Amino acid sequence: MNHLNYINISESKWIKINELVEFDNEELREPKVLKQIADNLLAENIHSIDLYNKQLGE
Repeated sequence: MNHLNYINISESKWIKINELVEFDNEELREPKVLKQIADNLLAENIHSIDLYNKQLGE
């Protein structure tokens, strides 16, 4: 059984991307992934969704 079935999300809120990198890892689910995404967004290292759509369609 998936362990996520037992996790309760007690609260949520909208934050700015630069605030995400300030959170402690214990406060985040999948902190390495979230921080990698945040770092890439802040560095404007982004790619068009078309890149992924083309790869998935091949």
